[in-house]
Amino acid sequence: MTARNDICPCGSGKRYKHCHGAQDASPLVSPEGEASANAELAESASLAALRKAARAATADEQLALWRALVAESPDDSEAGFNLGNAARSRSNFAEAAAHYESALASTPGHSGLINNLGLVLESLGRLEDAEARFRDALAYVPDGLQPLANLAQNLFQQKRYGDALEYFERLVARHPKIGQASIHANHAMCLMLVNRIAAAEAAMARAMEIEPEHQWIMRNRGVLLARKRDWVGAVAMLEKVLANDPQDLFAASALAHAYGNIANWDDGGAAIEAALARMRGPTPEFAQVSTIDTLAQVDDPVLQRVAGKGWLRSRVAAASYANANKERLHLGFVSSDFCNHPVPRLIMGLLEALDRTRFEVTAIASAPQFFHDEMLSRSKRACDHYVEIGAQAMEAASTARVRELGVDVLFDLNGISGICVPELFAARTAPMQVNFLGYTGTMGGDSHDYLIADSYCIPRDMEGEYNERVLRIDPCYLPSDPARVLADPLPLRARYGLADDALVLAAFGAPFKIRQAMFAAWMSVLRAHPRAVLWLRPANAQVGANLRRYAGESGVAADRLVFAPEEPTTGYLSRFRLADLVLDTFPYGSHTTVNDALFAGAPVLTIAGRTFAARASASQLAAMGLDELIASDLDDYARIAIDLLADRERLASITERVRSPAARQPLFDMQRYAEEFTRVIFEGWRALAEARAGREG
Repeated sequence: MTARNDICPCGSGKRYKHCHGAQDASPLVSPEGEASANAELAESASLAALRKAARAATADEQLALWRALVAESPDDSEAGFNLGNAARSRSNFAEAAAHYESALASTPGHSGLINNLGLVLESLGRLEDAEARFRDALAYVPDGLQPLANLAQNLFQQKRYGDALEYFERLVARHPKIGQASIHANHAMCLMLVNRIAAAEAAMARAMEIEPEHQWIMRNRGVLLARKRDWVGAVAMLEKVLANDPQDLFAASALAHAYGNIANWDDGGAAIEAALARMRGPTPEFAQVSTIDTLAQVDDPVLQRVAGKGWLRSRVAAASYANANKERLHLGFVSSDFCNHPVPRLIMGLLEALDRTRFEVTAIASAPQFFHDEMLSRSKRACDHYVEIGAQAMEAASTARVRELGVDVLFDLNGISGICVPELFAARTAPMQVNFLGYTGTMGGDSHDYLIADSYCIPRDMEGEYNERVLRIDPCYLPSDPARVLADPLPLRARYGLADDALVLAAFGAPFKIRQAMFAAWMSVLRAHPRAVLWLRPANAQVGANLRRYAGESGVAADRLVFAPEEPTTGYLSRFRLADLVLDTFPYGSHTTVNDALFAGAPVLTIAGRTFAARASASQLAAMGLDELIASDLDDYARIAIDLLADRERLASITERVRSPAARQPLFDMQRYAEEFTRVIFEGWRALAEARAGREG
């Protein structure tokens, strides 16, 4: 079997055969059956003799004999096939294609010839032409192993994962004993990308049975384990990958993310620093690093732009813009989560408040909605249309479907997070495309025209670090849901194992956002106030064990860390009222969590850094006039917390301000926000239309 030689689509930059170890689905197939046998009935004695000699010759002698046969009969299919194979084995792909095409002129329906022509077209980088040949071969042999496998792999290389999945499914159904690891591994990745995790696990397990030590397969097994939140399993697999190849930047980034999600800092940040050092180099490596984790690791807008650019390497089609004076725009909001998730919890109030004389609104679900809860029902009621493109979200058919909706402005509510669909935006599916809410950083490419922020999150002098133009909604870009409700009556501390006289510091950020230096600052506050406890979000056993161990090593008793239980949204919101002070994370703030805390009436302490992700929490506090709760760095943060807990009267006064209607109005008045949103969207639309007209003029 001959290895593919094209560049791997995974983003590593390596040759496909080196990165995946993937092989063609079939050995070279000779047509000397039906086609050449029939030809021999009519051919001359001299040609028959040459053919017989070529078939019987040694490998070294065959090439000259097949060439002699072609010289006598230029369209001879068997000679052309074998000369094509020989050229292909020498990586002379253009020559191989010419021989195959010549042979097909006399044997047009031979699936083996068509299949191998497809393979050399792939090697020439002509993926779409190769796809057409594999489809031709499949038409002649509908369940054929070779054309099915090659078509599936070809679509995978084109990153058309939903289309590829159709043929991988058909392939393994028709040929369940296929023993090629790359087939099962790529099948698993397609299943993972459409969130069919259990099926992806089964396919990846089959790949590992065949090649248990293959680097690419082990790495993607680690990624799959991370997707199902088996962080301990992901760490074990990714550590093995890095032990074999310490230069694997993707694996290093994925390992750092897995470490973060179990609060494991035992390597002293080595995994993080290894990835960051290579991104900071003179020639930054644009691999598919975890951009979300980059937000959590560094307060550096330049480095975050590097991460975004590496993740979103795509060629973008030219956009066309509608009439600048259009008075009603069709808005499309694309998200993988319209159920109970932080993003719809924020945006729901805006969707409900938008003026329908100015906007038509469509929710576009880019992944299957597995939780059919009240938030999903509310999402459907809040929009004029609700469309699910689900598992096909990354395919051309879905791009066409969204275009058919007539969307003017397409909002990306995922960005580089969750089950995102950059392909939909890279195809310039709408005239105006906006990065909004789900990802607080630049996408790093040209597929998004605008990023919605505010003057605090992205000061004017920092605009150059963002590929998108900035649309500002001041004083705070973050919408809120005024329909949230707290439990009545409010819960008691005893319900959560909290003493009535304790000083409760609530830190409900995700584990991967809790960096070691931040945790050390929290421990310094606990050491300064022996009655204080740290109240954390629900966590798995590994997170709990690690954080309690680190607390003990910091001189703080492990039982001063208390973990909240899983509970419905109303209970989650209500428990903020039991905290004396809420602690935000840095450099990736817990933006929705901060919004929930302020809505519930709890004071929040945060740090204002340099990046969008490190300023979005502070923007909310600044909008409410609570600048004294915004620290400049970790030392300042710890000092403010210690001082506030020592001055209960001052803390009570701040809490009273958090709950006052005057302070809350700038952040939670969705009618005012909807009016500002309308203004900036129409301004952005007109600016794009005018810029387009100027270029054409």
